[in-house]
Amino acid sequence: MRRIQQGFTLLEMMVALAIFSVVGLVGYQLLQGMLRNGEQLKEHSSRLNDEERIIALLSRDLAQAAIPAHPAQVPAGDVPFFTSNHDEERLRLTRRNWLNPLQTQRSSLQRVAWRFSAGTLTRVSLSDGQTGAQFSGISSLQLRFWAGGSWHTDWPATHSLPEAIEVTLTMQPWGEFKHIALLQENHG
Repeated sequence: MRRIQQGFTLLEMMVALAIFSVVGLVGYQLLQGMLRNGEQLKEHSSRLNDEERIIALLSRDLAQAAIPAHPAQVPAGDVPFFTSNHDEERLRLTRRNWLNPLQTQRSSLQRVAWRFSAGTLTRVSLSDGQTGAQFSGISSLQLRFWAGGSWHTDWPATHSLPEAIEVTLTMQPWGEFKHIALLQENHG
């Protein structure tokens, strides 16, 4: 009479455990990879959104830029329009159409400055002292100015606006972005 085997041998159990361990390890590695990719995608999406917000805010400020018709609308000792590729304050201007949702008693002109320091670009409302948007992870910011049919690296005219400004922004990990914003010279 032959004895019928009941259960598994030790060797079969060891092989099954080894296969289960390999499958579990592969599954864990795939899960870790997917989580890591998800985090990288989230970070890249956030960085891309920052770049889009910078361009949108800066373009809106430049499109609304104006040289005020009345000197009293520019604080004493200040200039209507200031740019620099070397100082912390890269751009200072007066913009029209300052939103006023609370209908407070104030001008519709707003003084705005864009400052670049230690890899951070900050938009500041000089009219009310509020720090607006702030963006980090920026390697460089350069401005060029279109006027008279050619590009200029500096804009020394404080009482007139160029026709356009080219903004070159370098952000990690995207690299260099260039954006050209058109200006309309209207007096506020």
